[in-house]
Amino acid sequence: EDQEEDEEIDVVTLAEA
Repeated sequence: EDQEEDEEIDVVTLAEA
């Protein structure tokens, strides 16, 4: 349902690592 938002969070997770 909220795949677009999930993708954005994925990018943030990578940058946070």
